[in-house]
Amino acid sequence: MISATDEDTGENARITYFMDDSIPQFNIDPDSGAVTTQMELDYEDQVSYTLAITARDNGIPQKSDTTYLEILVNDVNDNSPVFLRDRYLGSIMEDIPTFTSVLQVSATDRDSGLNGRVFYTFQGGEDGDGDFIIESTSGIVRSLRRLDRENTPVYNLQAFAVDKGVPALKTPVEIQVTVLDVNDNPPVFEKDEFDIFVEENSPIGLVVAHISASDPDEGSNAQIMYQIVEGNIPEVFQLDIFSGELTALTDLDYEARSEYVIVVQATSAPLVSRATVHIKLIDKNDNVPILKNFQIIFNNYVTDKTNSFPSGVIGRIPAHDPDVSDQLHYSFEAGNELNLVLLNQSTERIRLSRALDNNRPLEASMKISVSGYLTLKQIQCSAHECVVVVLHVIA
Repeated sequence: MISATDEDTGENARITYFMDDSIPQFNIDPDSGAVTTQMELDYEDQVSYTLAITARDNGIPQKSDTTYLEILVNDVNDNSPVFLRDRYLGSIMEDIPTFTSVLQVSATDRDSGLNGRVFYTFQGGEDGDGDFIIESTSGIVRSLRRLDRENTPVYNLQAFAVDKGVPALKTPVEIQVTVLDVNDNPPVFEKDEFDIFVEENSPIGLVVAHISASDPDEGSNAQIMYQIVEGNIPEVFQLDIFSGELTALTDLDYEARSEYVIVVQATSAPLVSRATVHIKLIDKNDNVPILKNFQIIFNNYVTDKTNSFPSGVIGRIPAHDPDVSDQLHYSFEAGNELNLVLLNQSTERIRLSRALDNNRPLEASMKISVSGYLTLKQIQCSAHECVVVVLHVIA
């Protein structure tokens, strides 16, 4: 309220008030001198105004006087903090020490005093399950724990800038932290020991297996090289250094060696892992049965006792097949038309016929054949001679 006095009377003392300059934010009542605002004031735009106000009487001639009114705008907390960026991006190596600085956020507040004083916090936001902290005054984001890219490659954090007005105003900001890989994981085989089955007589150069390991690192840190470090002397197998393809360099013969044990190594320098590989050959029916000439000599010892003649198994056909998985079949080709020798065709067991239980010596030549069956393929060996000699002894 602006007030002026005039010692005259009547119209000579009636005073009218007006502003010398047109300031749109304010208005003065010409009769009362009351100064009022015409619009909302903003401290952040202008903190003070100076109005030139004139009081003039209505006499003739008119007389006037001018005074200056200074209006100070008081600040209220009507502005939230504003970050300098809409989003912050940072990166950090996974093996860095704790409390390492990742990045710094910054915000301003147009208010003044405590209303414009800003601090930073993760409270109410996202701090990566406690893996990061933010310094309240500087806005520096630091790692709080040792990071592991293989578990969490990217963190999406949310921080707040908060002023100290009453009530306090706050503004969120998104922070993305990418964890950069270091070679901190060795290659990993699926198992410590592998069984590989390979048919014998497989072609030389055939890929018999694919050895592989995995590395949870990324990029060049995940590149793996393979090699055989034990069990390949003499050199029977070759392992491709990059693909892990295991090939045979020589002919594989089950009968010469049925199993190879090698140790392979996967390297992601300087880290290594090893696994044991059992290469087991599968037998094929590639050998004929072996049977040489043999004799059966039987002394028939005759006594007064009955049932002295042997009725059980007296022996076996001395045949052999290098193919351990083969099944042999035995039969007489000639010389045993009277069935004097009884042969189990599948078990090679031999018994004597009761027809030999007499006092007559006997010598007979017989031919026996043995054949092998595997995967419906029969291998026939040549017949061999069996000489049966029966001697007669009288008690």
